[in-house]
Amino acid sequence: ATAGRGLRVLAIVVSVVAICGLFVLGFRALTVRDVSVRDVLPGAIMSAVAWQILQSLGAFFVGHGLMGSTQVYGLFGIVLGLLAWIYLEATIIVLAAELNTVLSRRLYPRSLLTPFVEDVDLTHADRRSYTSYASTQRFKESQTINVEFEQRDRSDPERRESPAE
Repeated sequence: ATAGRGLRVLAIVVSVVAICGLFVLGFRALTVRDVSVRDVLPGAIMSAVAWQILQSLGAFFVGHGLMGSTQVYGLFGIVLGLLAWIYLEATIIVLAAELNTVLSRRLYPRSLLTPFVEDVDLTHADRRSYTSYASTQRFKESQTINVEFEQRDRSDPERRESPAE
């Protein structure tokens, strides 16, 4: 019994390592910039572990949740479960790619309220992120995009200053 559990754990570990290797290759191949293995490894590990967890949950669902269902309900259950699995895994892969970008470009710490309110003190990472967002809108090499942020004067809440002042 213990040898069976040991083999099961070993199979899961080997599976996670193999899937992690595939995600490293995928993240490197699908990134426009040249990135190192070190740059994509955190997201690859996150994706591989999530893949294995979702795969185990899916196997449990099919094995136990659909056990007594009729063929029609079982088929619908499998199709809906597969759609949910694909959606969750796609979301996790996108978040893992974002994690790679944030860690490699050191885009942290970020202010949590910036998506919701205007009157927030931006961190250095916020400014770099917003500059990057604006720069991606450049279509021609001859275009120049300058990004400036207004500074809020704490003594007068209605007055805004530009960085040049």
